[in-house]
Amino acid sequence: MAIAGGRKWQPPSLAFGEFRIISFSSVYFRVDSLVKRKMAFLAYYAFYARHWNGPVELRGLESRDYHVVDYVNHKEFGVEHGPRGRILMEFDKYILLETR
Repeated sequence: MAIAGGRKWQPPSLAFGEFRIISFSSVYFRVDSLVKRKMAFLAYYAFYARHWNGPVELRGLESRDYHVVDYVNHKEFGVEHGPRGRILMEFDKYILLETR
């Protein structure tokens, strides 16, 4: 059990799978991201920035629908379609997403 933002949450088991580091930049802002594909239908994303308000891209997905959830704060972002999903969001420091 880990504590993030004063809340307890259970981090997913990410011992196996493909790991990628992706850097996403725009003209004025920069957000770094980490991607962990556990299986063909399951991927985890971590986005990092001091403050972010704008789109993030979920790259490396297969061409199908994915349910997207912030698994720390239990916030749902709906369904995105691969291979490249795009979500408008706002966060401070980081956001951790799961796609199924």
